[in-house]
Amino acid sequence: MRTIASLSVLVLLTATASAAPRSGTADVPRDTKAAPSTPSTPSAPPTLGRDAKPGEKPSVSANPPGEKPGKGVPQSSSNPARQTTTSPSTTPPSSPSSNPAEGDMRFEIVREGPAEKCGDKCRVWVSASGRITPETAKEFEAFSKDRDLRGKTVVLESIGGAVVAGLDLGRAFRQLDMTVTIGKTTFLSGEGDRRGTLSPKAVCASMCTFVLLGGARRHVPAEAKVLVHQIWPSAKREDAASQSYSADNLVALQRNLGTLARYTIEMGGDIELFEIASRVAPWERMRAITNDELGKFKLRTSDNPFEGPVASTAPVTTPAPAPAPAATPPTSGMK
Repeated sequence: MRTIASLSVLVLLTATASAAPRSGTADVPRDTKAAPSTPSTPSAPPTLGRDAKPGEKPSVSANPPGEKPGKGVPQSSSNPARQTTTSPSTTPPSSPSSNPAEGDMRFEIVREGPAEKCGDKCRVWVSASGRITPETAKEFEAFSKDRDLRGKTVVLESIGGAVVAGLDLGRAFRQLDMTVTIGKTTFLSGEGDRRGTLSPKAVCASMCTFVLLGGARRHVPAEAKVLVHQIWPSAKREDAASQSYSADNLVALQRNLGTLARYTIEMGGDIELFEIASRVAPWERMRAITNDELGKFKLRTSDNPFEGPVASTAPVTTPAPAPAPAATPPTSGMK
């Protein structure tokens, strides 16, 4: 009997303790589990560049305060959880709202339209629109092979591209005594010929600027944008500040810089154009060439891109490209 009474008292005390609420704990329904508390994350040291060594200063944005970090520039933060990864942009930071032509550069002969609007005064030009690829100069050579393009007008619209191909394209324009201008070609549908309209609101950026310099006569409308920056290994332009660079990269870069400087002088440009472009790092905003500089740098030498060659103009000379030394790293892959 004493044992039974003791067990009864023990059961009663256990039931009472189970029914009483715990101190400081809210009631939780039986079918719901409380979310575990998140442990606090200790603050981390500033993020170093990809190839930085301990003890070096952290990479920081090159942009002025209040601006978003430039393309390819790693950000420094004391909280890695707050960092976000964005996809690399394929558009230069300084490109205006009217986007340049996308895709690889294409060449087409265009007659102004509509036909009933310009009648017998419809202008004709060669549209050169898109990115300059390593094959662009060869493609233009094939395009011009069976066409009489001597003295004709080329309308450029490009955000740039390959350095060597761009210089070869500029030389090809000079050899054919072509006038080069900047503009946007919009093709018209429902016309018998390949017809289009021409707008001066267009962009010529990066290597396009030096292709423009290849024209025997050069015209830049007031509404057009001419932008420059450094040439750089194309595979390393994204996130350029934290990339690794080999000796071959540096040799190729130096050779391309020398070739570009020589080309600038031979085409009748001002070496200051090359110097200004060399100041702008690949992660900074492109440098716009001002209206006064267009004349100073000889990027604008004509007021009318469709007036054609002047009879009294001296013969156009095309400098031969410098011979490349044997057994050296390739010079392609620069933009």
